[in-house]
Amino acid sequence: MSGTILIVDAVATNRLSLRMRLNKARYTVQAVHSIQEALLSQQAGSWDAVILSVETPKDIFSLSALVEKTSAPVLALTQNESAGFRMLALKAGVEDVLLKSGSIDYLLARLRCLIRMRHTRLELNVREDTNRALGFKEPALAFQAKRRAALLVSETRIGQALIEKLATVSVFDVSVLSEEDLFSNDIKLKQFSCFIICQSDLDPRRAANLLLDLRSSSDGRHAAILIATTQGDMNNAVEALDMGANDILFDQYDRSEIIQRLSRQIDQTEIDNRLRAAMRAGLDAAVKDPLTGLYNRRYAITHLRHQFEKALLNGNDLSIVMIDLDHFKRINDAFGHAVGDMVLCAVGDILKSALRASDLLARLGGEEFVVILPDTHQKAAIQIAQRLCRLIENIHLEAMPNRVTASIGFSALAKQDDYFSQSDAYENLLMRADKALYAAKRGGRNQVSEYSETAA
Repeated sequence: MSGTILIVDAVATNRLSLRMRLNKARYTVQAVHSIQEALLSQQAGSWDAVILSVETPKDIFSLSALVEKTSAPVLALTQNESAGFRMLALKAGVEDVLLKSGSIDYLLARLRCLIRMRHTRLELNVREDTNRALGFKEPALAFQAKRRAALLVSETRIGQALIEKLATVSVFDVSVLSEEDLFSNDIKLKQFSCFIICQSDLDPRRAANLLLDLRSSSDGRHAAILIATTQGDMNNAVEALDMGANDILFDQYDRSEIIQRLSRQIDQTEIDNRLRAAMRAGLDAAVKDPLTGLYNRRYAITHLRHQFEKALLNGNDLSIVMIDLDHFKRINDAFGHAVGDMVLCAVGDILKSALRASDLLARLGGEEFVVILPDTHQKAAIQIAQRLCRLIENIHLEAMPNRVTASIGFSALAKQDDYFSQSDAYENLLMRADKALYAAKRGGRNQVSEYSETAA
């Protein structure tokens, strides 16, 4: 099924007619005669959308309780064509107001759009709840600058009318762009919270192509996108909603309604962006060391296993470098843990700057680091390990006059070695590097040691 829809209409024949159309579109339908009956329903959490019949301001005032009870978007159906009545409903929390005599195809397209956006938001909310339960800090709200919208126009009546309606809007900074401007190197799409694409009467495919381009762009895909078109151009409006537009701005809408619709879409986009940022922060907290910003042990071991399996499959080289700072406890005891943390961060920074993008650097814990070197044979690994040893030795910190040194051990995947023939033997590679590291410590520290049976 496509989703579960609640119909609220006092007229039984209206409920029956709409139910039949929604059933034909493969929706599960629940129908009630009043908002009061809907409020008593135990199935409120299962609705994907609500279609509500409203005719008077009194109907609108009574729907706020329904909007509050359910997280589902509410579509209002009415015979009232007044712009003031439509604005009243939008301000009360209704997602859109459609005429009962209007296009059923447009109603279904609007439903699909709203349900799609709802599912995205529900998923983001679930992930945010998980992050919060794990104790991951939510990102602080950034300073709210004036919202930026891009108006994409061609030489049409629709574009000119919109420019006039938005010319004096103080809450938005509206930039008028052409299609060429949109994808030029001089325009940064991330600066815009919203794009308004003016449907061209001369080329109905042009707006659709712009919409698809924006939705496929990494910088524009999460922005709110609205299509401005004429009231009679329902076919293109339906297509635009199904291709990812958030809302349609018909030419009959006045300035206040356009602002209301823009504000709602941008509000929701900003909420979605904060949820995505929280999700990314949660992911970083799960796989990164909070002090140095390097990957943690959990991520490093998983990455090593993947690289090991890939090396076995393709016959590639793979090397591991283990690094342990010498006498790190003495640094903490003599200068304090704050200075010890500075040393760890400085070591992390210098190691990271000396490695390739394909290499992985992680802090395993305490003063121990690991470097995973894919496609790196034994001789190259020796050179890399020696270079890293010298870089650490040359670190100078004002807070600590003592020299920082490290003992380093490394091991390489030997293709002829049956010891590594099993896919779960990646831990042996790590173990060999660790044994080589302790051989370096026994040999006097501040040096590199290669794994060997005698070193073990």
